[in-house]
Amino acid sequence: MARPLPLVTARQITVARDAPEPVADERGDFYQWLGETLVGRSVSIGPAGDTVYITSEELTYESFRIADYLGRTLPTGRGPQFLVIDLAATPYSQLCESLLIGVADTVRLWAAQAANRSLAILLPAFPHARSEFWPALRSLADGREPAAKLVVISNDGTIRWLHGDSGSLRRDFTSVYPLKQDPPQRDPRERMSGQIVRRLGHYASRERNGPLCKRYFFDTGHAAPEIAELAERWLRTTVLADPDVPGDLLLLSKDRQTGLDEAIAGIAADLRLDFGTFDSEGGVFGPDGKPLDGVTIHSTVVLFFAVVSKRQKFERIIRNMRREGIRLAPRAWTVLATDDEAELADTVPPLDVERTVSRKASRQQDCEQCTIGLPHTDPLREHHTLRTFDAWEILLTSKWGEERVAPTPEGSFFRYAPDMGDVFDNYGNWIASKVISLLRTRGLAPASTVFVFPDEERIKRLLVRISTLMRGRPVTIRIPSEVLGHRTSADGRSAAGVRRGRTSSDIWERQLHHLRGSRDKVVILDEFRASGHTARAMLSLLLSREIHPVVYIPILDFSDETDLDGLPVHPLYRIRATRGGA
Repeated sequence: MARPLPLVTARQITVARDAPEPVADERGDFYQWLGETLVGRSVSIGPAGDTVYITSEELTYESFRIADYLGRTLPTGRGPQFLVIDLAATPYSQLCESLLIGVADTVRLWAAQAANRSLAILLPAFPHARSEFWPALRSLADGREPAAKLVVISNDGTIRWLHGDSGSLRRDFTSVYPLKQDPPQRDPRERMSGQIVRRLGHYASRERNGPLCKRYFFDTGHAAPEIAELAERWLRTTVLADPDVPGDLLLLSKDRQTGLDEAIAGIAADLRLDFGTFDSEGGVFGPDGKPLDGVTIHSTVVLFFAVVSKRQKFERIIRNMRREGIRLAPRAWTVLATDDEAELADTVPPLDVERTVSRKASRQQDCEQCTIGLPHTDPLREHHTLRTFDAWEILLTSKWGEERVAPTPEGSFFRYAPDMGDVFDNYGNWIASKVISLLRTRGLAPASTVFVFPDEERIKRLLVRISTLMRGRPVTIRIPSEVLGHRTSADGRSAAGVRRGRTSSDIWERQLHHLRGSRDKVVILDEFRASGHTARAMLSLLLSREIHPVVYIPILDFSDETDLDGLPVHPLYRIRATRGGA
């Protein structure tokens, strides 16, 4: 009979973070590599879950016990188990002796329950030789099975074996470990895809065969770092590496999209090159926005586009610039090409495309929005609410079904409602950008905003999109369903039956305690408001802790009320409906 695979379970502890967050997939890959390296054969990897959340304030409490937070998250069960306690991401200056000793004592009790349990503790650096951390761990060595491992590893790859055979350890472990700790970032093209926002609207476009209406506008404003990385890589390998291209270059960006302009202006500054912009007719402008005469431009011009949709538009720009005597680089570059990449394949000069996307277009005489008299949308202005036409396209192209979670045991379910999880999967970036836009119009800095929302899977999908566009980890406080009095449509019972026993059930209370008295702006976020019970439960919870939110944002609002007990309500879309209706 084959030996069972050792189960590797990891717990990542973060100190001084404002909120727990899911352990990154890349970190899970690292844990599997570490387990296989230390065990010497294949392992089974368990879910890492959320980070174990501890604040610097809690470390100063005399009553602080790491077992209260960590102990309940440790795996149980029989068979060979390998536990990884990961403190590597926390600077050593933020750790303290009480925390390290508490970790050692907690895992010592866990490992003592079975002689075949192995343990690895990952630290940014080793504690002092006289730290009580070491004796607590060394006491574990007695009675261990020979196959069990007990190691401590620092971020520089130094490893201390307190028990077990190190014979299977690869010889280059010390040099490889730091590289595995900090894996290379994803390709910028992949990262850029997550930052591009596809905005629905009614966009006018003039083509050779007549005016068109386009359904989408691709906003690259959030992707400036990725655009800069890709554009500079292209510039260096394609233009600057060409010996026939003179060194005096003028970099020009088009479309007035913030992401592109910022990226190209930054590249020009770094390389000490000139920068400007150009328009759809090939007119050139200096960095101050003043027009430049072609005869005064003596540099070789390199063209950068955010979006190129049609070959004739691209060639018109080229033709007009050449007519003005402007010398162009042998190639041009664009972030996106829409509709038909094959049409752009033979442009002169050649156009290098980073990504191709599809953009729905129709002749104006066939455009539904023109037929009902809707005005065209300004592509450079994003409003934080949803137009009715767009809202219903989103809803009618998403899944529908019976509502699965409703407030209070007496509350009724929508018999037919949009699956907001599906909505966020398909349109999440755009909806997230509208939430961010709404915060800014309210004078709120998204980075200093605390989002309070029900701990439900669908709304968490939207928070992932918001976090991606914000390029950070916004502080999020997830209120458990049982606290809000929710019940599920699956069995009619309170959601508390499903949530009971979750190890993070007290995290929201600790977060609210730390939030009290802070200057952070608190926003209540929800997928939709119907009866208002969920929103009022969250508001009451905050007020009872002397926390005063500044706004309530439901994505859809089925209520006629314009406020929530005096709190401003700003839905992305409002429609009148009632629960339990036909």
